[in-house]
Amino acid sequence: KVFIIPYSEELIFYYNITKTVRKGPLGVTIITRTKPVMLNITEYAREKWGIRVVKALNVLQAFQYFTGIRLKHEVKGRLQAPSSYVKLMSNAYTALSQKVEEILGSIDERLSSIPRKYIKKAEEALDEAKKAYGRHTYYVASCLAFRSYILALTATYISEVLEHDSIKIVADESKKLAKELNKLESEMRKEESEVNSLERLEVYVGCLTRLSEAKSTLDEVEKALKNPPVLISLDYVRSLCEKLAYIKARIETIRVWLKALSKLKPGNLTLNRMPLNSITQEYIYLAESTYIYLDSLIKGIQTPLVTEYYNKAKKSLM
Repeated sequence: KVFIIPYSEELIFYYNITKTVRKGPLGVTIITRTKPVMLNITEYAREKWGIRVVKALNVLQAFQYFTGIRLKHEVKGRLQAPSSYVKLMSNAYTALSQKVEEILGSIDERLSSIPRKYIKKAEEALDEAKKAYGRHTYYVASCLAFRSYILALTATYISEVLEHDSIKIVADESKKLAKELNKLESEMRKEESEVNSLERLEVYVGCLTRLSEAKSTLDEVEKALKNPPVLISLDYVRSLCEKLAYIKARIETIRVWLKALSKLKPGNLTLNRMPLNSITQEYIYLAESTYIYLDSLIKGIQTPLVTEYYNKAKKSLM
């Protein structure tokens, strides 16, 4: 059995959520642990399903793996990503890696073991990002730099909370990030009238997507702060710090994308909201159909990850 994936897409990042119920003299305590997990699809598929995952650089390689036939007349020349996209990914890598370097350069040697583990992972991810950048795989480099920045920020937040022994630091930072997101949203509204080319539209949609992801994560932080556990555990603190780090990293990428948007050449594209609304409704219908199908399966697949996305899908359709 062979499964084909695009080159550089074998690593995925997700959160593993577990809940523990403890009964004590004061009542029941529910402890939720959120742990970031990096999954290697190649290894997982081989161990769990006995499937060999093959990375293909292009359609021709995928065709050969599936059929055993090597096409005689290959496409001449080399397909290249648009220069604006390459520059955008390169700039994202540069901005994020510089932020990581700043954090790593200011790290206190007296860090406790928990934030130090995050720093070690951040250094490893940054090294991988540099290698990817050296190979001119800028998208991979920017993704790895993004992950490195999240890990480094998480270490910083956890260190501050532990040093001051106060969860108020998380609450203050979430308010600060909320203001930054609102400011970015206002800037994006001003740019909407200038979305007059396909290139600008793609970048603008990228900004909107990242803004939505950041705001959704901020909502999760605010809800967790409003309903804290009876006993503030380290896992609770770690989960909040990871989410704050994700939001701040997303804000940085939005800034990079907005800067790229302002430098793109103007076009003569006129956005007609009616077709866009029709497309949106079609995607909502597809999402709802998928949700209904998932609803029939969810009872037999009560894994934390599936349940988490199930609840998010349900919420987004309401």
